Amino acid sequence: MEPVQIVFGIILLIFAVFLTVAVLMQSGKSHSLGTISGSAETFFGKTKAKTIDRMLNKLTTIVAICFALLVIIVFVIQDDNDLAALYEEYLKSLQTETTEETAEASETTTAEEALTEAGVDTSASENEAAEGETAAAEATAEEGQ
Repeated sequence: MEPVQIVFGIILLIFAVFLTVAVLMQSGKSHSLGTISGSAETFFGKTKAKTIDRMLNKLTTIVAICFALLVIIVFVIQDDNDLAALYEEYLKSLQTETTEETAEASETTTAEEALTEAGVDTSASENEAAEGETAAAEATAEEGQ
């Protein structure tokens, strides 16, 4: 991580904490009760409470806009090289798997060729398998009748 990203991350955390506290300190629309502070009018007086509420409202709006912009900036400047490297690794692993599957298929062919070269009749085992399949199909047909 670059130092710029760390600084932006710290600023984002501060903004997030401030937004949470500022929203909770604002008075509600009904009964003029604050979420945390209770009735602000009795402590500050009616005009002072309204002034503080307006100031918190404006400050919350400004910080929320700055927070959103900062999130977009951090997203844009993030280190994309890591994602590109991961994607390239993924593509290489796919190519390796395809190569391994091809190698396994060619090894099977090589084994059959080796048996043929050694004088073993592989067609006989294939014929026996085909005859077994035919017999199984006939038995199934007889059971169905």
